[in-house]
Amino acid sequence: MEALALRLVLPPLVVALASMAQRHLGDRLGGLVVGLPLTSGTFLVLLLPTHGGTSVAEAAVGMLAGQIAVIVMAVTYSGLVRAGFAVSLLGAVTGWSLAALAVRPLETLLVCSLVFGVMAFAALSIWPPAHEEPASGSTHSGGREVMTRTVLASSLVIALTTGVHVLGPQLAGLLSAAPLVALVLTPSTHRERGAGAVRSLLHGVVRGSVGAAVFAVVVALTVEGLGAPALLLAGTTAIAAAAVLSSVSHPRWSPGVR
Repeated sequence: MEALALRLVLPPLVVALASMAQRHLGDRLGGLVVGLPLTSGTFLVLLLPTHGGTSVAEAAVGMLAGQIAVIVMAVTYSGLVRAGFAVSLLGAVTGWSLAALAVRPLETLLVCSLVFGVMAFAALSIWPPAHEEPASGSTHSGGREVMTRTVLASSLVIALTTGVHVLGPQLAGLLSAAPLVALVLTPSTHRERGAGAVRSLLHGVVRGSVGAAVFAVVVALTVEGLGAPALLLAGTTAIAAAAVLSSVSHPRWSPGVR
């Protein structure tokens, strides 16, 4: 009963709080928050009491592979941004789906880490210039978006924790990294504030995925030995990595890109 209550309460609480914080941070920092392991990290927290450290370590490897697909999604949407939000969203979903299939065979932490590192470095190095938008504080659709993100992300976590026996820990971990929150937020940002703003947002998502990858690596390496404290250690390390990334130089903002 306690495990069921935790499944129902923790995911919506985490996503709702992060969503409200994101609305006040601006596009780039907001995207970084969205890219952090909100859904996948919550999934691992809920998995530990019921399935143990070995399953969580396997799921963390899958989660790390899933971050590669997140980068593909962000790069694809950014590359198609001038075609409009509908085409960009379709391309991003397709890109994520194909990438998720491609990374499914990656089963070792070392290989996943190497592939992710190359992908993240390449994406951040070639990211196109964008126009930074100020924090909006609130938008007409803000409350509806927060509710949509909360429902989608919570439903995913609950479904995966329920179906992990069928999917297996590694596949469930990969699916837990599905960028549902980013895919809800990105089209509305595109419609309301233009191509530059959405590129800034997705640049933040890619940076946030680095924090998520750090989280996954720390969990995979330490959870079997440390148990629950490994998740706290991983969360602290991921936040520290995100803080470092948020302080480094970002792409050249070009107000002409709309």
